[in-house]
Amino acid sequence: MYYTTNGSAPTASSTPYAGAINITGANGALTVVTLKVFTTDPLGNARAADSFAYNIDKQVPAAPAIPDMQAASDSGSSNTDNITKITTPTFDVPQVAGATGYKVSIGGGAFVNIGNVATYTLPAQGDGANTLRFKAYNAFGDSVASPTLNFTIKTASETISGQAGYLNQWVVGGAGGAGAIFGAVGYPDSRSGTVTFSGNVTLVSITTTSPNISIDSGNITGGNTLNVTARMSAAVDGTITAIVQDVAGNQTTVSQAVSQF
Repeated sequence: MYYTTNGSAPTASSTPYAGAINITGANGALTVVTLKVFTTDPLGNARAADSFAYNIDKQVPAAPAIPDMQAASDSGSSNTDNITKITTPTFDVPQVAGATGYKVSIGGGAFVNIGNVATYTLPAQGDGANTLRFKAYNAFGDSVASPTLNFTIKTASETISGQAGYLNQWVVGGAGGAGAIFGAVGYPDSRSGTVTFSGNVTLVSITTTSPNISIDSGNITGGNTLNVTARMSAAVDGTITAIVQDVAGNQTTVSQAVSQF
């Protein structure tokens, strides 16, 4: 018996059969091997060659899809913007058919083996912009890297960058700054002011320490400026307190002392 493994017709000059035939393919590829066998009887009569086709699959996995930060880790008003105050966010690892494990690259660093997992929680990261990529692998090698996910960790709340108007002595915290004096004549007497923050915020709440201090209006304009109009209906000392929140969910409390005589 004689045989070939390259698809050509075997002859008496081909490789003679002497035991198990090793059929293999190249790593990282799908190889089609065609085995053809030629036999003769003791009298030298030949029979038609038999043909057998084998698919040798040694392909590496396909590249994973872009990673996704889990909604529970994406803090703030949006759970899809990839901006979070959580320093150890968890990501879904895009699953790939034929993969036996995955590798991760953080911030453009080297890929590190994380095993056959469906989710991955980052070790503690510092504030700032960051990136994440995954690779899938099997016994034959690594896939191409996934598209890059850009995300941001932000743990610092916004600070006061400016203020104006009559109510212009806001301080960070709940203690209140210097008092803004409302006129004693002609109750109720209203006063307005603005406080501008270092980044974009949304308004969470405005409260006062006395029922005789009321808020006529409170809103955010320009993304980062809180506008407040307050009114007093009796001669009291008190505090107006506002809470704002940034895109990552960090909150800043500011307060303004008020009085009326």
